[in-house]
Amino acid sequence: MAMFSYEPLTIFFAYLCSFIFFVLLVMVAVETIVWHHRKEFILPFLLSFFVAYWIGVVLKNLFAVERPFVLYGFDVLIPEQGYSFPSLHVVAAFSLLPLVWYKNKIMGYWWFGFSLLIAIARVYLQVHFLSDVVAGAFIGYETASFFLSLEERYGIFSRLNKLLLHTLEIRRQLFHTLFGILLVVLIKTYLVTVDTMVLLVILALFLVWLLKKYTFPRWLYRALSFFEREKHLQRFPARGVFFFLVGALIALSFFPENIAVASIMILSLGDSVTNIIGRYFGKWRIWYNPKKHWEGTLAGIFFGLIGASFFVPFWTALIGSALAMMVETWNITIGKLEIDDNVLIPLVAALSMNVFH
Repeated sequence: MAMFSYEPLTIFFAYLCSFIFFVLLVMVAVETIVWHHRKEFILPFLLSFFVAYWIGVVLKNLFAVERPFVLYGFDVLIPEQGYSFPSLHVVAAFSLLPLVWYKNKIMGYWWFGFSLLIAIARVYLQVHFLSDVVAGAFIGYETASFFLSLEERYGIFSRLNKLLLHTLEIRRQLFHTLFGILLVVLIKTYLVTVDTMVLLVILALFLVWLLKKYTFPRWLYRALSFFEREKHLQRFPARGVFFFLVGALIALSFFPENIAVASIMILSLGDSVTNIIGRYFGKWRIWYNPKKHWEGTLAGIFFGLIGASFFVPFWTALIGSALAMMVETWNITIGKLEIDDNVLIPLVAALSMNVFH
């Protein structure tokens, strides 16, 4: 069954919603950040996009609404996969709108028009209902507005930018997050397996021995000191990377792949966010460990949940993230040896998700 359509317009909308759409997303984000020198917008842009996108993915799986062309048997140019509600294209477009509008009203009007065009195109192409694009616009816009309000009211992202330049701990946590995400990408594209992980751990251990035995080249010392604590440089260079690899190896060796990578995402996102939010923005101390704050733990659970839920069901991800981040609030030791969080968090997360999966 074919629906009524005008072929040139159909082709135009199809191309507009393909790679052109994502190129324009990146161009507008870069224009706002670089051209207007708003470095504090980097994190809001990223958070708005990924959090809104994640909410859309969760709702798709929750409601499981079939697409219009599937329900009514239409022949379409691009028979897209997955569920219909909400539209992730519209979520992505509207997740940038408040931030673009905030800095440049003219660009904001143009981007609103483009976002509206994307919404019309998704309905016209019969891959979404009107309710899908309305919900997508609401999710994207309100998520971005929330993060923008954090900057306007508390200057949270401006503070983080300053901390990034002048504070070692922020740089450490950023590296921690990016390293973990890269590792997950390599695992999911099968460029890293259990065997190669074993080799990476052995190589990391060899490099640690080499750095301990011989004097650091000056350039290498400067590079490592930008991300590593001085005491670790002296006692155990690249300690964080080594134990991160060990924790990831344990998860990959003893648990299904999706659970393993979900636990690595909890370590990458949850552990980093817990440290940053708790250390620099926390007010409510955890009574049994005054060095930790409830704000950090709750934020860590939330972002760990986001990362893990791309690979396991929502409730499984929530249980894994919550238990792992709660265990992180304790300093667990065996004799005089303190168990490193980079090993403990993925182990607890993977165990709990495997049990409740």
